[in-house]
Amino acid sequence: MPLSGSIHSFVVAHYPQVPSFDYPLPILLVDLDPVDAPGGEKIRMVMNSADTDLESLVIGARVRIDIRSTDPDMKLPFAIVETSSSNGASA
Repeated sequence: MPLSGSIHSFVVAHYPQVPSFDYPLPILLVDLDPVDAPGGEKIRMVMNSADTDLESLVIGARVRIDIRSTDPDMKLPFAIVETSSSNGASA
């Protein structure tokens, strides 16, 4: 699975609140970067955003995907928006 992509769409959930998550909770639909798969089909995944300011969530923004443990028995993918300081670009 690619560990990067771009934001296709997103919403910000406020309720219902579920333990283990911080609110408001950004939920992203991410276009994963292409892989050499039969048919060259695009893959999209729904995931939460982490370590990201809501203001930096824009359609088309680049994200890296981090797999994190949410409790001892569960791991989930989280999208982290790449900023100019995190991807090496200069302002």
